[in-house]
Amino acid sequence: MTAGPFAILRFDLALHLLGSEPVGRFLDIGCGAGDFSVELARRGLEGVALDLSPAAAETAAARLAGAGADAVSVVCGDLRAADGPFSTAFAFEVIEHVADDVTFLREVRGVLAPGGRLVVSTPAHPHLWDATDELAGHLRRYEREGLASALAGAGFSDVRVASLGVPLANLGKPLLAWRNRRALEAMSAEGMSTDERTAASGLHRSLPLSDAAYRLAFNRFTLAPAIALQRTFARSSLGVNWVAVGRRD
Repeated sequence: MTAGPFAILRFDLALHLLGSEPVGRFLDIGCGAGDFSVELARRGLEGVALDLSPAAAETAAARLAGAGADAVSVVCGDLRAADGPFSTAFAFEVIEHVADDVTFLREVRGVLAPGGRLVVSTPAHPHLWDATDELAGHLRRYEREGLASALAGAGFSDVRVASLGVPLANLGKPLLAWRNRRALEAMSAEGMSTDERTAASGLHRSLPLSDAAYRLAFNRFTLAPAIALQRTFARSSLGVNWVAVGRRD
């Protein structure tokens, strides 16, 4: 498995928001298939990839081993299993699954070193709710102010929220929702619960393509125009997702 176009856009915006300050030892919360942990490992960084799903942790471990990423360990469990402190924590598409998001963010703050930073990504705008949210087991979508308020309420300062994926993700959202409506019908027929859909969400692939086809079609060179446009519109509210960063004082 390899990173899809949305993941590549998310990686770029997350690292862009962090700026020139070193990432340091990282925690990748809800690592899924390990796409971002592999990306960070290739940059020579040390950290922990964490996921509640045994299937996701197994997939991430296999991918990291295949990439020779000896400095990144994989842990199946919750934040109590994370061996902190960490300089930077990443939680991509996680907080929308958590019933008490502020308490969860406060717990993440607890595993960060003083001055450490948290980067989250999460779905934007409640009015955009569709089958993709149902399929993934989401509980909510956020407006910019609500996301910033949740981070501030958990004790983070210097909070910044950027719009993710404009315009590529906007254009792909209707097609993705159509595909996921069909997938949701199949999962519902199988009796899958919200928790089960949540556990599987980190392993979903947007398009039914092989790894080789993904690498050929979606990489930093082919997506360079989309990356440039995304940065241009980062301060807007046009995206279908947010990326936010906050600091632990």
